[in-house]
Amino acid sequence: MSIPLTLRPPTPRNERPLTAGLLLAGLPPSVPTVSVDPAVARMLGPARVPASAARADQSGLFVDLDIDPEQLSAVTAPIRYFLDCAAADVPEAIALRTPVPLVLFIEPDATHGLAEAALLAVDAGQSVGLVAGRSGDEIADFLAVLTHSMVGFVLRAADADEVVCLVAATVASMRGDDVRAALAQPSLQGLIDLNDEAATTVREILLGIEVADPASVAQELVQRGLGQLPS
Repeated sequence: MSIPLTLRPPTPRNERPLTAGLLLAGLPPSVPTVSVDPAVARMLGPARVPASAARADQSGLFVDLDIDPEQLSAVTAPIRYFLDCAAADVPEAIALRTPVPLVLFIEPDATHGLAEAALLAVDAGQSVGLVAGRSGDEIADFLAVLTHSMVGFVLRAADADEVVCLVAATVASMRGDDVRAALAQPSLQGLIDLNDEAATTVREILLGIEVADPASVAQELVQRGLGQLPS
């Protein structure tokens, strides 16, 4: 007896580039309204603005929490509030009452490690930020907490090199691969070759990547192949 075969189209690769829509504006916002290169435009994501300067008609922003949380009603539907804090202050930060979760950029100290403080925030339903330049052990421990949680996290990088390293480390952590090796020698081709399902999964947990000059970083990532659609 023959078994009928069901033919399906091949799984597409990166119908949407891995880092599409993830690059956030720094302070002050520097994302251009229109980009000449569509590939660069695809990389740019929401703006980041201070709560004290946000307007009621703005939405879909990342907002710096620079005012009393009780005054946040004027800001319409932000994605997350950003807050830099010391590790020792995380219990106080997660107790703040805000309309949407925070992204805590935590500065560890001698008695409070980054991963330990991040876990405390995650358990409270808050997101956490990871700043480039931490040691490989710190980043690996942080990602072990965040890549298997549901709260999401934000990367903060200075340039395209740091973006590639942190994204490669994120993918390695999600796969159970060696995060320290991915940081030391990130495989750009491995990131480019991620299938669409894997790239979508990365974007679901990675809320954004903050860089000072998103247009410039986007251009460099596109030149390296990360922002191009398959031909």
